[in-house]
Amino acid sequence: MIKKIKFIFFLQPLSNVLLSIYIVCLKYKLMSLLEIILSILAGLLLLSNVALCLFEKKRKELVTRKILQEAKEANDEKLRFYTNITHELKSPLTLIIGPLEDLTHNNDIPETAKDKIVMALKNSQQLLSLVNQCLDFRKVETNNWSFSVCYDSISEKVRDLSDSFIKTNTNPDIGFILEIEDNLRLFFDPKIVQVIMNNFLTNAIKYTKRGTILIFCRRQEYNKSMYVELGVTDTGMGISKKDKKHIFDRYYQGEHSQLVSGTGIGLAMVKNLAEKHEMTLKVDSTLGKGSTFKVLLGMDNTYPSADHYDSGISTEEDSQENAIEPLHLDENITELSKKPIIVAIDDNAEMTQYISSLLSNSYTVISASNGIQGTRFIIKYIPDLVICDIMMPFMNGFEVCERVKRDLRTSHIPVMLLTAKESDEDKTRGYDVGADSYITKPFSSELLKSRVKNLLDAKKRTANRIVTETIQKSISKSGKQQEYNKGLSDIDKEFIVKMTKFIKENISSEDLDVCSIASEMCMSQSTLYRKVKGLLGISPNEYIRKVRMSVAADMIKSGACNVSEAAWKVNINSLAYFRKCFKEEFGVFPSQYKNASSQNATDKQ
Repeated sequence: MIKKIKFIFFLQPLSNVLLSIYIVCLKYKLMSLLEIILSILAGLLLLSNVALCLFEKKRKELVTRKILQEAKEANDEKLRFYTNITHELKSPLTLIIGPLEDLTHNNDIPETAKDKIVMALKNSQQLLSLVNQCLDFRKVETNNWSFSVCYDSISEKVRDLSDSFIKTNTNPDIGFILEIEDNLRLFFDPKIVQVIMNNFLTNAIKYTKRGTILIFCRRQEYNKSMYVELGVTDTGMGISKKDKKHIFDRYYQGEHSQLVSGTGIGLAMVKNLAEKHEMTLKVDSTLGKGSTFKVLLGMDNTYPSADHYDSGISTEEDSQENAIEPLHLDENITELSKKPIIVAIDDNAEMTQYISSLLSNSYTVISASNGIQGTRFIIKYIPDLVICDIMMPFMNGFEVCERVKRDLRTSHIPVMLLTAKESDEDKTRGYDVGADSYITKPFSSELLKSRVKNLLDAKKRTANRIVTETIQKSISKSGKQQEYNKGLSDIDKEFIVKMTKFIKENISSEDLDVCSIASEMCMSQSTLYRKVKGLLGISPNEYIRKVRMSVAADMIKSGACNVSEAAWKVNINSLAYFRKCFKEEFGVFPSQYKNASSQNATDKQ
């Protein structure tokens, strides 16, 4: 009905226009009725053609836009697929490489067996390299590679890469020569340089059965501009003229493919990365004599379109029911193990079992098979550290980390994300939700142990610093919060300020105890105990005593009262107990503290 009304309203003005034209033409005898009708029909035909052309153009634009959108979605889906496949491959690789590395350090294993273990480890690492190469290739192909440069010494980067290849080379008939100019500093992407050099060196070793491999990094002048020339020269098989035209094509394998295995994607990825880095890629080869692969980096290029970061900040990881039964720990914190508690969350039961086997000698490890179960254990046990995988059913690692950091009861707990996802976007998202560390699969057992120890040591240092700063500086006389204990979350800062303020305001009250503080902080006594113990490293009663001593010391230092009066005002009735606690806190008795304060005031005058 609506369309019909619109059509009538469209015809009405059109008929009025036609009538007007007809009257004018008859009045001035310009055209006959037939001529007028034919002219109008011709005009309508022309207008219809124009409308059809515009409609067809619009339709093609919509179709093109839809095709591009579908292509983008398909590429994104492919990248997600490869990421998921990589995750699924890296988890079992972790469970292969980790134990194999442990076995290589076991002196009780016979040398004959150790040789086989080393061979298995080497092939596992090669498989890992292929997995990483496939993922990197997809990132480059779908333009998802993050280009980030820093101003640093490329000489040190190349030297480190070269040393790793030289140490792992098992062919005694290959000699290595390094020509690396010292302290060549410029802007470059370390990961792109690493991928390119890894490909150059891998191919050189693969196709050189006997001879020398030259690794060079030197300053060169081309067309009156200074460049860093970076590459590898070998004395291997060389490349024929026919193959040389296609070596950078995807999946291309020349005549040598029958002699040496390969995927045909390495050099294609090198070409794409070199273009992204604005490098000049060159190859020179003679069949039967060897090859030279090199890239040229402009020393004056600052890459304004790339992300820039400080080279001092590492971009690397600077990382169902449980396989083992969860420990049945009592709610009473005093009955928990004296070892630090770690909650490990991973949907792969063998992974949590492996983590537990690595850490159980020094820590109490509680395993969870998914994020929901993990958050329940975290709230129940208030652990010292959480190790959590990212890709899990029901609740992923990002969501677990975010819940931990937003909950007042658990916001102080360090979270280590353990995953195969290596992209900068994923790492940024992890740090955005509060992750304290990021370690990628597969990982070595020593790396995991070291990272766990460092996180817990840092937590202890922070706790000691917070106690000192909070007691002395947390609340000013005006009641306003001072700038202190940097590095804490806003939730934890607010918790400490509120608790300390309540203790100081009720310092002389007989009712000041853990129960009254828990009521003020709106949590149970056991939760308060675990929160304070986890955040400050001491019990709530110890913290109350420290605040009492701090307030008493201020009174004595200012001369507002004597020692016995100060003890009474902070609600300590036993002077002997007060003197004992004061000496434990400040290293001297109250009278000595008063005399020292008076002497300092006299000296200043």
